[in-house]
Amino acid sequence: MRNSIGNNIAKYRKQAGMTQAELAEKINVSVQAISKWENDISHPDVERIGELALALNTSAESIINGESSVLTTTLKSNVDFSKRLILITVNVTSIKRTDITLRIPMELFVKAKEDGTLNTVIGDSMKDIPESVFEMIMSGVVGPIVNIKRDEVCIAIEVIEYDC
Repeated sequence: MRNSIGNNIAKYRKQAGMTQAELAEKINVSVQAISKWENDISHPDVERIGELALALNTSAESIINGESSVLTTTLKSNVDFSKRLILITVNVTSIKRTDITLRIPMELFVKAKEDGTLNTVIGDSMKDIPESVFEMIMSGVVGPIVNIKRDEVCIAIEVIEYDC
C-alpha cells in the first residue's frame, strides 16, 4: 500500500476504532467527503487536516506524510518568551463539534502561571494538566508538548517560536 493522505486518514481512523460516519460527524463533514479523502479522489483542506489530526489523536504531519514523519520538540537554552506563543486547542465532542484554539503570548502565560491566575486567563480546561507540562513550557521547550484525551475533551498544547 502506497503512502498517501487518503491511506493515512484511513489508517489513523481505523486505529482510533472509528467508522467513516463517526469521523465525519466528529469533524462536521459528510461521509462522502471522508470516503473521497480515503480513496484519494480529493483531499481535505489545511484546516480540515488539523481537525483530522486532533480527532484521530495524531499530528497533521502524520496525516500528510505517514509514520515516517516525527514531530520534534526541542529545548532552547536561551528562553526569549517575547518570541513565543502557547497554542492550546480544545476539542469537546459532547457539544456538537466545538473546537477552541487559543494563541497566548508566552509572557502572559508565564505571568498568569506565576501569579495563580492561569485558569482565569485560559479557563478551566487546563486544571487537569500535569504540573510537568507547565515545567516543560517554562524551561524552554518548543514544539508539540502534549495531547490529552479525557472523556469527551481533547486538549493539545504546543509552544511556537516565531521571529519577526
